[in-house]
Amino acid sequence: MRFLDWAERRIRRVIRARQRRIKLLEEYKQALIHQAVTGKIDVRLPAPRPAAGMFCVYVLKCSDGSFYIGQTDNFPRRLREHCAGEVSWTASRLPVDPIHWEVFESREQAIKREHELKTGYGRQWLKREYVVGRLAAASRQAGTGKPYPAYKTSGVEWLGEVPAHWEVRRLKTVVDHVNE
Repeated sequence: MRFLDWAERRIRRVIRARQRRIKLLEEYKQALIHQAVTGKIDVRLPAPRPAAGMFCVYVLKCSDGSFYIGQTDNFPRRLREHCAGEVSWTASRLPVDPIHWEVFESREQAIKREHELKTGYGRQWLKREYVVGRLAAASRQAGTGKPYPAYKTSGVEWLGEVPAHWEVRRLKTVVDHVNE
């Protein structure tokens, strides 16, 4: 009987701890929403780069100011090939920076979008969106003159990868900081 009493007390403690965490998360969420609405923080996050196995169209800005438009199902490998000078068109235009990408469910959709971007109107749209900083990747980096940030594992399963310069902290620390 003592074991059952101990187990019941333990379960109740775990439930109370989880309820406190949920309450803290809700408070944190409300604080972030408030700060985002009032303009105290920038809620835009860098768009994550497409992973291997994802069909995507990508745009690279070359050192001479030109854009390279391509499609692949392995963006990390393809970007390494471009940076290593293994792609003839970009080899003489290094360094290259990825400024935009779009992910698709099939290669056919990616090829169709690649052809659209390679038209006169598509290239005009890319240049216009790049200048005003509205491309998927460039909007977070426009005007900084910095390459797109490196990523690291956050250590939190549901969060995945985060920019290398981010600091992942315990929620209570963040809530205390927001409430200051």
